[in-house]
Amino acid sequence: ATTNVFSGSGDWLDSSPALNNAEPYGASTLPTWLPSDSGGVWQLDGTQWFNVPTLRYYNDQEMTASIWFNIPTDTSVTQTLISKELTFKIRINPGGQLQVFAGNSAGWILNQTINGAYTYGEWTNITLVVTSSQCYVYKNGQQLNYYAGAVMFSGDNYQFQIGSYSSFGGASAGDRMTGKIGEVKYFTGAKSAQDVIDEYNATVARYNPPVRLTSGTALTFNGADNRHVIVADNLADWNLGDNWT
Repeated sequence: ATTNVFSGSGDWLDSSPALNNAEPYGASTLPTWLPSDSGGVWQLDGTQWFNVPTLRYYNDQEMTASIWFNIPTDTSVTQTLISKELTFKIRINPGGQLQVFAGNSAGWILNQTINGAYTYGEWTNITLVVTSSQCYVYKNGQQLNYYAGAVMFSGDNYQFQIGSYSSFGGASAGDRMTGKIGEVKYFTGAKSAQDVIDEYNATVARYNPPVRLTSGTALTFNGADNRHVIVADNLADWNLGDNWT
């Protein structure tokens, strides 16, 4: 069974039953709230991040973490999406490489780099699921990779951060993100593959809304991750290009 212990979006008050509210930090100004963008997201400028102090007390051996994000350009630095100090971190390396870590105070047991897993400027959902014996990485509801082996979290009370990673405890932060962050969720327990798909399907329209066509519009399709819902009375009336179904 899984329990939602953090669900942050918008004002970052936790909407889960646990009420684990996030706290914004910034070297200059606090993160910017963009209410008109995708129904409301946070804009981080590389000096700001969020801590969720009470999440440091959740040390279950199985967990699920998920984030919607959009990094507009390659800033030539590592950008952390979400992390729990010396427990896990999900980040984008220069060049759009997705890198996922999971481990404990003895070191990273899972350390996987997935080339070509992110395209700058696109809203993307990444989910990490850790079970008692395996780790799974999902992008937009689809499994990318898995690690067969137990992580064995150390159980220490380490900092949970959004848009940053700390290896020093407290409010310190590094590898900060420059871009937009939408919903972030953290669960105790490992979600199933179907659960991950269901979570993605429940939120995707907010970040990749339906496309309404106008007469004679020609559209191109750039891969399975750019899926859209087409709203039209009669698809025979539209010029959809070669790769649309």
